[in-house]
Amino acid sequence: MSTPRWSSDNLQDHYEKRLRNDDRCWREILKIDRSMTQQEYEKASQEAYEKAALEYEAAYRDRWPAVYRVDKKTVLAIISRDKSRWITCYHRHYNGRHETGSATPKLENLIVFIDDVDALMDGKIETLYRIEPLKENLSKNQLKKYIGPNLMPVVNPLILEGFAHLYTTMIYPARSSFG
Repeated sequence: MSTPRWSSDNLQDHYEKRLRNDDRCWREILKIDRSMTQQEYEKASQEAYEKAALEYEAAYRDRWPAVYRVDKKTVLAIISRDKSRWITCYHRHYNGRHETGSATPKLENLIVFIDDVDALMDGKIETLYRIEPLKENLSKNQLKKYIGPNLMPVVNPLILEGFAHLYTTMIYPARSSFG
């Protein structure tokens, strides 16, 4: 798997922002009793990307479409759609602030995150292209259980019809008259 690269300016900007706004949070994530270094932030972002349990591709209002990967600590890695460059990485806080213990990796964190994405569908997310579990951290059945109708990705019906026709033609040639 190719990994995204931080531009030096973007890395510096986001590292400083995390220190300013989320120092206590990152101390808990990294299990350290001091402020993190830029190298630790870069390494933690890479780890969040590589160990992500869920990936989705979406266009938020007033932002370019991007790929979002979240791990069981709800550290969110945001990268370009071609997965070549970093946009940002942060720990997702609910209720506006970091809560002690929220960086402990667990399935419940993902469920809360999915609920939050579902809520964002009512205004902030313009298009959800896809959402899927990674590395069997969340099974397809669990994903189906927790994803409501708002989180069904937008799919062009003509594309679906084309796939269905291709499938029925290849698998069931006698039924190739789809429809």
